[in-house]
Amino acid sequence: MKKVGQFLFTFIPVILALTLQFAAAFFAMGIGGMIQGVWNAKGADSSSGFFDNMMDLFSNQNFSTAIMLIYALLVVTVFGLWYYIKYNGEYRVAPKKIFHPLSLFGLLLLIPGGQFVTSYIVSFTSLLFPKWLENYERLIEDAGLTGSISILMIFYGIFVGPVAEELIFRGVTMRQAQKCLPFWAANIFQALLFGAYHMNMMQGVYAFFVGLLLGFICRRAKIHNSILFHILFNAWGLLLPGLLNFTMTNTIAILILLSTVVSFTGGILCFYFGTKKLQNTAEVYE
Repeated sequence: MKKVGQFLFTFIPVILALTLQFAAAFFAMGIGGMIQGVWNAKGADSSSGFFDNMMDLFSNQNFSTAIMLIYALLVVTVFGLWYYIKYNGEYRVAPKKIFHPLSLFGLLLLIPGGQFVTSYIVSFTSLLFPKWLENYERLIEDAGLTGSISILMIFYGIFVGPVAEELIFRGVTMRQAQKCLPFWAANIFQALLFGAYHMNMMQGVYAFFVGLLLGFICRRAKIHNSILFHILFNAWGLLLPGLLNFTMTNTIAILILLSTVVSFTGGILCFYFGTKKLQNTAEVYE
């Protein structure tokens, strides 16, 4: 019964994260409503104009990004304390105890490898479920990721968001799941929750794969490594696609496939043996 209770408790972090998301949205909407109310008090708008302006505000991409940023900062605060107090999380650790040149090289190799693998996953999944791809592309467009990316989105997507998600899923959820499950099962479980957390079928499929990879990285070394990988992975996804526009040919397709196999396999091996070398100087397993 104790293990059943521990397993059920692993759903609490995601439920709390979603609650904080709604709280951030209501807070931002309240601020927006107050601002519009002040304008109305000055006679700037009619009541119908108030609602029109509020709808425009809620559909504004910068406003939506600001809500996500508020949410992520709340998550970093709440789950950062949870991870630190409940699971003995360490934040101030000497770099030489958590990073090794070989493991860092492995993480860098895994960035393009992981990105290309997720591209293959999206392509294959879209063949089976084309509607999922349509919904995903609409979501990307609504989020403002098809054109120029705002500074707020870069700050959220590359810096604050990855830290928040790592604390939720690898810092707290996976730790809790390991109390009642072997690591392989705990990793699959947290990756499933990580995929479901994105609330989009296409995102959920490739987020599940990325979640497995992040769980492996966090298990092999401290959470600093999975945070670093998540930051670099998101940076590639947000900033590089616009710079990599080229005509796909058979030769390029073969080169991409070969580079995917080499970078992904090489990255896994380099990271694995790099963290193994760390055992000689520090305890890295959590």
